[in-house]
Amino acid sequence: MLWIKRILVVAAALLVAAVTLVFILENQSQARLQFMTLQSPELPVAFFVAMGFIAGGLAGVLLSLYLRARLKFALARNRSELGRCRKELDSLREQLSAKSQ
Repeated sequence: MLWIKRILVVAAALLVAAVTLVFILENQSQARLQFMTLQSPELPVAFFVAMGFIAGGLAGVLLSLYLRARLKFALARNRSELGRCRKELDSLREQLSAKSQ
């Protein structure tokens, strides 16, 4: 079963590589981007599209790292509060058992 998964992963990687290669070869025309007064040099359209995908992927990874860190800190805070509440509950139970005896 493991070899089937490996073959599927290799086939998917080869398919992505082939599609990427075809995309790059089909989009060789030169383009220049302009934003306000800034201009880029003339580069292939495929370069700009690939940079857009890479920038989007990096932004997604950075956002997920930030959110994961926030969740870890919240979890640590909740665990410490839970520990304090358990200690308080134990002390209250001890006081209750001491009063009932």
